[in-house]
Amino acid sequence: MKRDEIRISRCETHHLINGKPLYPERFRKVLSFHPPGVAAVVDDSGSYHINTDGKPLSDKRFLETFGYYDDCAGVCDETGMYHIDLNGNPLYKERYQWVGNFQEFCCPVRDCHGLYFHIDCEGNPIYSKKFAYAGDFKYGIAVVYEEGKGATHISNKGDLVHYRWFYECDNYHKGCAAVRDECGWTHIDLKGRPLYSERYAKVEPFYNGRAFCREFSGRQVIRTIKGEIIPVMHLEDQPYRIKRPDYIIPVLKENDWDSGIIFIRHAEREPIFRGESDVGSQMLTESGCLASFNFGKDLASLQKRIDVSLFSSPIIRCLDTAKEVSNGAEWNLEPVQSCILGDPGAYIHDTELTDEIYANSPARNLVLRYLNGEILPGHRTSKEGTNLILEYFDSMLEKDSSLSLCVSHDAVLVMFLSELTGFSFENTWVDFLEGIVILRKGTDYYLYWRGVPYCLESLSC
Repeated sequence: MKRDEIRISRCETHHLINGKPLYPERFRKVLSFHPPGVAAVVDDSGSYHINTDGKPLSDKRFLETFGYYDDCAGVCDETGMYHIDLNGNPLYKERYQWVGNFQEFCCPVRDCHGLYFHIDCEGNPIYSKKFAYAGDFKYGIAVVYEEGKGATHISNKGDLVHYRWFYECDNYHKGCAAVRDECGWTHIDLKGRPLYSERYAKVEPFYNGRAFCREFSGRQVIRTIKGEIIPVMHLEDQPYRIKRPDYIIPVLKENDWDSGIIFIRHAEREPIFRGESDVGSQMLTESGCLASFNFGKDLASLQKRIDVSLFSSPIIRCLDTAKEVSNGAEWNLEPVQSCILGDPGAYIHDTELTDEIYANSPARNLVLRYLNGEILPGHRTSKEGTNLILEYFDSMLEKDSSLSLCVSHDAVLVMFLSELTGFSFENTWVDFLEGIVILRKGTDYYLYWRGVPYCLESLSC
């Protein structure tokens, strides 16, 4: 029996061979078989591994089990995550927040401080350094991210492969890796040198000397290793639009309203790393600028006579978003800066207290803690901050036939939405250029988030 002939049933409760059940047992969930013929399963007794006869490898049960790679499998129990051998015995004493799968006899793990590094099959770190993130090894090279520097590649000894840092890196494939620098995506060789001078909005690995690339204009091309450019399609045949908000324009077009506010997060920016001294200096990426401009073009298509106003957080990425939207819509407006929208924003009253915690902890984690009722230093209550924003919006909505665009930050929008709608952000987040619409219809107010309307009894909570 070949393992690659074994398939998971559509209901994911058992495995099939040639379309027929491999064994009589049924489980709550099964994962794929991996060498040497072992699969992770879950039933009422817990999580464990079975052989191709559907029988448990051992009597041990775990909270979670994962597939075997290099004869090692990741598991989770009450003590944490670690790896076991084929007999179910731990490979080492340490416990981690998270463990990956072994590839090339090395595996990334995350320790109790949230830092990543690689271990060998005996659980020993293969180097002394720790990173903000570490990926799997492929051809002896792995991608790592370091706070304040960005992304690069390391060898399976922990040495830097090319001593160059980028915003993003992919794994090496056939001696080339896709990376993103301040100008866009490109491919580099093993010395970290770009293979060509052009930059793209997207690139894929080279396969047999050819790589798919998407230019910033949206044109899709195939680039050969020798530098030849072969168009995949022409813009006039099927124009590509960089992702922009999906719900804002339809809400404005499909509803009658007397005045409105668009309240959005800024467009795509450069990455922020914990510990940076100035987290407000990140510029928009080229993709972010283009998406903002295109969003402005869509706003210009509204078939409604309106007076337009433009407001922004003082942070540069928000100001640049507002300016690009204005350019795309041909409004010719300079944004009015407001500390209600950011720097520090409506929910913060003491930046000396908040700067340190936001510099050393992921903003998303802090915001979720705040929404779960934790009192964070330097913050107003959720209701106080939300009322400040609503008071700010009140004067904008008083004027008939008016539309105001307000550019802010994800943290501000998440706190605002959670207070007014109860929407949970545990498993989702506000994307770049995503946001809400508030419409006044006579004396009634409506908030629209991802196309869903919420009636506001008044502009206060």
